[in-house]
Amino acid sequence: MNDTIVVYRSKYGSTDIYAKWIGEALGCRVSEIRNLKKRDLERYKIIIYGGGIHAGGIRGWDVMQKWLKLDLMADYYKSKEGTKSTNPKDEQSKKVMVFAVGIGEKTEENLKQLRDVNLYKKWQTHIPCYIFSGAYRPEKVKGIDGFIMKMMVKFLRDKGLNMSREERILIDRVKDGCDLINKDEISALVEDYKNLI
Repeated sequence: MNDTIVVYRSKYGSTDIYAKWIGEALGCRVSEIRNLKKRDLERYKIIIYGGGIHAGGIRGWDVMQKWLKLDLMADYYKSKEGTKSTNPKDEQSKKVMVFAVGIGEKTEENLKQLRDVNLYKKWQTHIPCYIFSGAYRPEKVKGIDGFIMKMMVKFLRDKGLNMSREERILIDRVKDGCDLINKDEISALVEDYKNLI
């Protein structure tokens, strides 16, 4: 698809794998956000953005959200019955899909939290959002990322008996490492994409 692009930020490699799988499934361009400028996205009608989950945020989404703000506002206003968009390029507004990659359990609660942290409230119902399972290799995580993971594990362990099943699983994945990457996880995004075109 010449009017679709997958843009992503990957620090440890999991998001890179998913982005390329999605690009292959859709037959579209795939590019890391660091290789693009805002103007490079002008010709695309559908933008799929992916990033790793870091302290609740989606890596690089803050930049992408700024780049697409007018288009996201136009889509929001077009969806409100009887309200006209203020975007002069209304007919050219973009459709956006977002995926995040992490090692936590994929629950509705976690998806809601991801949306709440990363998407403006008024856009949450207009931007499809997905969580994919990633990989974690403790020996590769250093510096501030390693510190954040250690603090998260300490915080969860301090809960003692109040720790949930999902939190126990997360601690084990951080301690022992894990590789949960699964190509089948992109199927919902690919199906939803077909409904956009």
